[in-house]
Amino acid sequence: MEKIERRELGFSAVLLAGLLAGLPAPAADFQTLYRFQGGLNGSTPATALAVDAAGNLYGTTSLGGIEQGPDEYGVVFEVSKPPAKARLWSEQTIFDFSTKDSGWGPRGPVLLDGSGGLYGTDQNGGPQDYGAVFHLTPPAQPGGQWAEQTVEDLDGKDGLPVGNLVMAVDGSLVYASVLGGQHAWGGLYLLSPPGNGGSDWTLSTLYSFEGGSAGYELESGPLLRRSGRVFGATYEGGGAFKGLAYRLVPPGAGETAWRERPIYSFEGGTDGAYPEAQLIADPHGNLYGTTTQGGSTACGDKPGCGTVLMLSPPHDTGAAAWTETVLYRFQGGKHDGARPIAGLFRDRSGALYGTAESGGTGPCFGTKGCGVVFKLKPPAEGQTVWTETLLHVFSGYGDGAEPGAPLVPGPGNWLYGTSKGRITDRGAPHTYGTVFRIQP
Repeated sequence: MEKIERRELGFSAVLLAGLLAGLPAPAADFQTLYRFQGGLNGSTPATALAVDAAGNLYGTTSLGGIEQGPDEYGVVFEVSKPPAKARLWSEQTIFDFSTKDSGWGPRGPVLLDGSGGLYGTDQNGGPQDYGAVFHLTPPAQPGGQWAEQTVEDLDGKDGLPVGNLVMAVDGSLVYASVLGGQHAWGGLYLLSPPGNGGSDWTLSTLYSFEGGSAGYELESGPLLRRSGRVFGATYEGGGAFKGLAYRLVPPGAGETAWRERPIYSFEGGTDGAYPEAQLIADPHGNLYGTTTQGGSTACGDKPGCGTVLMLSPPHDTGAAAWTETVLYRFQGGKHDGARPIAGLFRDRSGALYGTAESGGTGPCFGTKGCGVVFKLKPPAEGQTVWTETLLHVFSGYGDGAEPGAPLVPGPGNWLYGTSKGRITDRGAPHTYGTVFRIQP
């Protein structure tokens, strides 16, 4: 196992970061594009959006569809730009999971292919009730029906997919499962497209997690690098059993098995704990992510309000130690976010953007707030403190509540996202959710 190290910002930096979180946020252009109504149009979007070249948005909802009541199966939706003088964008259900037998209950986003089609996963249903990987093909004529094809029905050894699908340069798909694998602690799997005119994809196990200090219970998909290495995080496991960041090394000459190299074990306390989101990378090989707990102790009912962190590879090619730096510790309350369950977006300046599911104001979670959109600006040369700015604080009403998905870039320098819930004008709580965009 590689040696792991942790580096923290000093007390003065943590104190200053907390004070900065209470400063008034500059105005950011925030727009609610669509408010879900439940029923046929779906409800509770909790995953990242896919944005095509025309600016149309695609995503999944975990609830809604034709079947109502306790058997809501979820939908795949498209949100399109409004006609002239219209305020809200239009939403169309392009696929309803209750209309097929191969799977339902998507817990991951859809992935655009090069021809306008969509790949995705659902976590339930199918012949063995472990979900499926599917592909949607757009209609030949506008207004027609999308065609659905099951790429692979999953079973107990490779099923219950979570997080995002990732497409490799050769068109192969990589996904993660929360359980399954050789040791039943979750795994990563490779789906290779058919060749020589065939129609069947080939499913193979990339890696089976072993549990314990080697990590287990994945909640997000992997990060693929051009080097061929795979990075990611497990929600539990590691030395303190509070989560693990890992890399997988492809087989060497004469080998067939991928090897896991733990690069950091989360410790809780002032450190982060329990990462749920996919990692991202910068051009220098640094990794960035969030943890749902750990950091500040301001959130009294949880062991920490969550963190944003950076993992840096060793500068010496012969060294094995990665370095963790906690970039920000959330404070919760009315002036900051808490529980960042989603991943990050990094712009060209190095600034990081994300969402926190609670914190801020609004009548959600009792007095715990309805969530925020935040920006972290990197320190000036010679400094160490990252500056947090709240770009939007959700009210819980028309703008939504509980943002639980990462922001994605789109045309016009907008960042697009979803919220899982909102409260109607009459004050009744609903988990219908919204689609929004923000321009910092």
